[in-house]
Amino acid sequence: MLPRTFSTKIYTSDEICHSYDARQQALTSPDGSLSPSGRLWDEVLEVAGDEATLIHYLAMHGAHLITVESCAADNGIPWLSPGQATPAPPLRARGMVGPLPRQNSSESPESQGWYLGALHVSCGSGHGNQAESSAKTSHEGPRSDDGGTLALWQTLLEQAKHLAQAAGGTQLVSPLSLSSWFPYRLRLDDEPLAYPWEPQRLEGLDKAYEAAGFLSLECYRSVGSSGLQAFAQRIRKPYEEARGKGFTFSSLAAMPDQAKALRRLWEICQDAFRKSPYFAPISFEDFVAFYLAKIPSKDSSSAPWGRRETLCISPSGEIAGFILGYCVEKELVFKSMAIDRPFQGHRLGDAVLYPMAAEAVGLGIDNYVSALVLSGNKSEFVFRNSTTRWEHRYGMFGCELNQRV
Repeated sequence: MLPRTFSTKIYTSDEICHSYDARQQALTSPDGSLSPSGRLWDEVLEVAGDEATLIHYLAMHGAHLITVESCAADNGIPWLSPGQATPAPPLRARGMVGPLPRQNSSESPESQGWYLGALHVSCGSGHGNQAESSAKTSHEGPRSDDGGTLALWQTLLEQAKHLAQAAGGTQLVSPLSLSSWFPYRLRLDDEPLAYPWEPQRLEGLDKAYEAAGFLSLECYRSVGSSGLQAFAQRIRKPYEEARGKGFTFSSLAAMPDQAKALRRLWEICQDAFRKSPYFAPISFEDFVAFYLAKIPSKDSSSAPWGRRETLCISPSGEIAGFILGYCVEKELVFKSMAIDRPFQGHRLGDAVLYPMAAEAVGLGIDNYVSALVLSGNKSEFVFRNSTTRWEHRYGMFGCELNQRV
C-alpha cells in the first residue's frame, strides 16, 4: 500500500462570504459574468453539498471551512487499500470551526470558546449529491479498515485546534455548529437502527477525539419504547386536571393567527432553552428556517401523519407551552417540549403530551421515542416505567487549548 498523507485546505469566513456574494451578483448581472471570487463558491459548494446554506450561515458568523483529503506521499495520487491493484477513491472530511457566541457582555474576552461542527466524511471525488445521498442512507461516514478515517479525523482536529488557538480560543467543543439550534452531538452506540433526525455516527471520530485530548462533556440518549397506550393513560390525569383549570389544547393549524403563534413558540424556546448547554439566542427568521425545518412536516410514505404541534393555551388565551413531534416508521417521536416559566408547576409538561399520544394510539401506533434527551433532564420521565426496545447514546466533547501556538 502506498504511504498515506493528507492534503488540507482552509476557506476563511471572509472568502466564503465574498465568494457567495459574488455568485449572487453574477446571477442578477446582465451578462452573467463571474469573478474569480465567485468561482470559489462553486468549489465550496462541491464540498458543502446539501449543507451549503448552513456553511454559508456559519461563515457569516466567523467560521472557517477545513477540508482534509487522503493522498499518496510521493506523487499525490489516491492511496491504495490492501489487496487493491488500482488506487481507491480518496477519503475527504470537512468541518467548520468558529467562535462560540458570547452569552453576555460580562464574559471575559480571554475565555473565548470555539466550536468544530458541520462535520462530514465522504469517499470519492464528488462531494455533492453522491456523498450526501450516501450519508442519508447509512447515517454514518464510510468505514476504513486500515485506520484511514481515524487518521483523517485526527488531521482535521489538529487543524481546527491550531486555528482556534491562533485566534485566542481557550476551548474547542465538538461536534457543534455555532449553537444547539443547529446540528450537534456524535452518536456513540453500535445499535444498527438509525433515524434521519439523529446525530450522525461518524466512524473513527470518537477515537480521534480521545487521541487529540478531548474529554466527554455531556451525554444524551434517545429511547425507543413500546406501550404507548399505557403511557397515555399515565398522563391522562394531569391532562384532565389542566383542562379543569381552564387550559385548552390546540394544534398550530387551528390557531387563528399562525404567524403570531409561531412567534410565541420562538419566545418560549428562547427562554426555556437558555440554560441548555451551548444555547445562544436566535432570530425568529432563523428559528423557522433552521430549527423547525429539521422536523419533517410530512412523511406520508411511512406514517398516517407527519409533524404535529400540540399547543397548551392558558385560560387567558396565551400559549403556555408546546410539544413538537411526528410519526415516522409507525412510531411517535417526541422531539421538543417547552413550558413557559410563569406556567410551570401545573404538570403541563405531562398534560401537553396527552393529545398527541392519544391520537397516535387511535391510529394503532404502539411504539414511541423520546428523542435526544440530556442525561438527568426532567424529560426522562417519558421513558421511565416503559418497555425499552432500544437506546441510542450521543456525546459532546471538549478540549482545553494551550495558548502557545
